[in-house]
Amino acid sequence: MQRKNILWIDDEIEFFRAHIMFLEARGYSVTPLYSGYDGLSALHKNHNLYDIVLLDEQMPGKDGLSVLNEIKEFLPDLPVVMVTKSEEEDVMERAIGKKIDGYLTKPVNPSQILTVCKKLLGSQEILSNQVKNAFVKNYSEIRAKLQSDVTYKEWVKIYQQIVKMELDTQEIEDETLRQKHYTQKIEANEKFADFLMQNYPGWLINPHVDGKPVIANELLEKHILPEIKKDEKFALVIFDSLQLCQFVVIQRFLRKIFRCSEICFYLSTVPTTLPHALSSLLTGLLPKDFASQRPDLWEALSSNSNVWEETARFGLKRLNCEKNVSFYNILKDNTSCEDIVSRMLKENNFSIIFADFLDLISLNKQNKIMRDMISSGKAFRDMTSMWFEKSDFYKLLKLMCENNITVALTSSAGNILCSSSADHYGKHSGYSNMRFRSGEFMFSDTRTGYYVANPAEYGLPSKNENTSFNVLRGNYCFTGHGSYYDNMKKQLYFFERGGVSLEESIVPFAIFRTKQNENAEIL
Repeated sequence: MQRKNILWIDDEIEFFRAHIMFLEARGYSVTPLYSGYDGLSALHKNHNLYDIVLLDEQMPGKDGLSVLNEIKEFLPDLPVVMVTKSEEEDVMERAIGKKIDGYLTKPVNPSQILTVCKKLLGSQEILSNQVKNAFVKNYSEIRAKLQSDVTYKEWVKIYQQIVKMELDTQEIEDETLRQKHYTQKIEANEKFADFLMQNYPGWLINPHVDGKPVIANELLEKHILPEIKKDEKFALVIFDSLQLCQFVVIQRFLRKIFRCSEICFYLSTVPTTLPHALSSLLTGLLPKDFASQRPDLWEALSSNSNVWEETARFGLKRLNCEKNVSFYNILKDNTSCEDIVSRMLKENNFSIIFADFLDLISLNKQNKIMRDMISSGKAFRDMTSMWFEKSDFYKLLKLMCENNITVALTSSAGNILCSSSADHYGKHSGYSNMRFRSGEFMFSDTRTGYYVANPAEYGLPSKNENTSFNVLRGNYCFTGHGSYYDNMKKQLYFFERGGVSLEESIVPFAIFRTKQNENAEIL
């Protein structure tokens, strides 16, 4: 075990020489100092040296509470144990209010100090060892699976393992583990993209083949419509462009207000762009069939017009559901949360609450500060958590729970952090974004994505026989020809959707109720 360093600040430190010898005999290194000024000076000079601080509460000059306050301002994660003669309740309350990590009352014996040090320092080491052991196990399991033929259900489990490993490793200081995880995720994404592009056309032709996933165009009829037809209040909440790891963060909040959740997974469309994926979710049709039956709506969606409510109404009507639809874009509409819930209760409509997470960070492509804030997965998750806790979105969900409204929460596709450039050739037309291009005589580097000469095989509409499309995998994004080589020399960091990856294509679907239900199986 690595030797732990204790900084002990006490104006009567000479009375604790035996205690110091006791701690050093058990593997600790103790630095004794006589005043708060000396202690703060030592921490400023070597802020990474000490693992824990023992701090006397009553000292001349700077007292213990003042020193504690300054330590927590610039080293908030450094454990501090207050050692005091005072047993007054207000002293303890003030110390706890300043986030003290431990509290000992004099006279204190060496065993008490040893116990509190072990508790505070050992817990992080135990956590680190547990994470490392779990990482090695999951890493080995995934590596073995990637060497064989993986089914869709196995891909879902692999993705869940990858997300869990990512969330766990962010809690410990081990860059080696994080790098191994990142490398394995790249390998998994490459193999998954090949698996998906190879099998997707066959799943569209034969929807009853064994092992086939539920695809976006099937979710409405199979899992949303049955909830609509139940004699209870129900709403579909689409928090779009959300990765599973962000979904896990949000789910932690929802478990505080809802008693139970049924979680399963479905497959987004190819490509995972907003018009293709969301229209399939709301209509129960593949994009080519939707474009054929309602070309007016398809063209409007492709040009980013706000016709989602009419699209959803069309989707229910074609499935013989006459219930009226109300569609709220909570990030853009001015309707209050109270008014939305009130309308749900009075009108008994099928309500769709929508928010596109990428709209929240649309400045990340122009604003350097925002780009720096969300240039990593952890920062993106932290931002998700901070925003959601204070958002109208969370407030609305609380009100829905209070009024016994069942909520289905999903996304039409996830997102991925793009950091590498990909070139493309040909004139694109119709809807395109940074990870998807469609048009005539389209070509791209096959090392970065896929070229499809016949869009109909993937359920996509075509303007003519020369229409083709390119869709990217991994963390690639399309760049203009003029800036391609410039972008090759620098790293790009922004989140986008539209390509083929675990993060974009495998989508969670959860039903949150106010009464206990059994968990659903993976679809």
